Amino acid sequence: MLSEVPLSLQAHLLKLFAKALPDAPDHFCQDMVEQLVGMHAQLQPRDENMLAWISRQAQRIFTVVERDTELADGLLSSRISMTHILQESDRIAAGSAKLYEVINGHHIHLRKIIRDSADSEAGQSELHRTEGWKRAVGDDEVLREYAAAASHIGKRAWVRQGIDWCADVASNFFCCGGWAKQTRKEVVSQCWSKLGHALSPAYDHALRAALAKELTFEAG
Repeated sequence: MLSEVPLSLQAHLLKLFAKALPDAPDHFCQDMVEQLVGMHAQLQPRDENMLAWISRQAQRIFTVVERDTELADGLLSSRISMTHILQESDRIAAGSAKLYEVINGHHIHLRKIIRDSADSEAGQSELHRTEGWKRAVGDDEVLREYAAAASHIGKRAWVRQGIDWCADVASNFFCCGGWAKQTRKEVVSQCWSKLGHALSPAYDHALRAALAKELTFEAG
């Protein structure tokens, strides 16, 4: 019963659903909370208590409808039930697990090839390197499956954000003086660890001047 759900959790769930469904009236979000309580009473899952189960299902629903406006509209218009949304969540999770299995499995395969090559007495021979390459690219079906999975993952927003972050860091390091800051930082660290004191003012001044000269040369 809804009375068994603490008011603090009810407020959290209402806020969660309102964020995912900004056009939903207040009573709609309240009905969703009550439906979750009813679903728990009907299913009676044994692996977790009611409050944990309700909170987890609410988060799954939020994730799906926030991502898919069509499903959100269907839920609002009552064309789609919360059960359908949870089934869609299961489908997405299964798909993500499959993508992970394909990509991670292929990476494990490649690492094994590299280890086998490194451990072999003939690891440095041209023949052995050729055989390793054949093992890595010899199965067209595996490569196609890996390429499809990687392409699918690459379209996700968090992946694109990660790539953009890496590009920004690399650009800052190689093109905007980041390497110079890192160089001085490493010199200071080495001075403390090996000599037990900071850089002398004269050496620090000379180091900064040399780095500034290199930056000026790069800029030119």
